[in-house]
Amino acid sequence: MNEFELINSIENQQAKEDKNEKEVLKAFELINTGKWRQLEGGAGRWCNQFLESGEIIEDEELTNQEGPVCFVDGYGISQKQPHFKIDWDRVDEVFYRRVYQEGV
Repeated sequence: MNEFELINSIENQQAKEDKNEKEVLKAFELINTGKWRQLEGGAGRWCNQFLESGEIIEDEELTNQEGPVCFVDGYGISQKQPHFKIDWDRVDEVFYRRVYQEGV
């Protein structure tokens, strides 16, 4: 691999990491505000994958301090849910597994 290919490879990797980080942050915002339960089904399922993978997890400390997040869901029903936080170690683990094992 020559110097140009190495630099290009590093830049491509960084771009993938940046895109992944932006996706996690967007899902985190939608989940923590309750909007993921207000939007069409696809958005909710997209957000739910971050919960199922453990990349976004319940923040018990914040929920105990501030109480649950209250919102009205897509059906007009008042809902409560805990606060969430991002587990960045798990985000990295899932990202690198996808990139290196699945070739994404």
